[in-house]
Amino acid sequence: TVLQDPMAVLLVAQLDELGHVSNVMVVRSSGLREIDRAAFTAVDQWRFEPVVVEGGARHARVRVRLSFAPLAEAPPG
Repeated sequence: TVLQDPMAVLLVAQLDELGHVSNVMVVRSSGLREIDRAAFTAVDQWRFEPVVVEGGARHARVRVRLSFAPLAEAPPG
């Protein structure tokens, strides 16, 4: 399976011909709303190289998998 990490989110981003994200969809949730929201927000702000086919820029869709890891707490003292 694509997602084996319980803190991972699978998204699909639709791109316009300039490589800007025009829509993001969560395909597989981490099960945690905060994690899904963070992944969605991050990908929505990304910019991609335009997809060029036969010399012309095209709309495209990309799959993005983001994994999150909790920060380790520093030992006391």
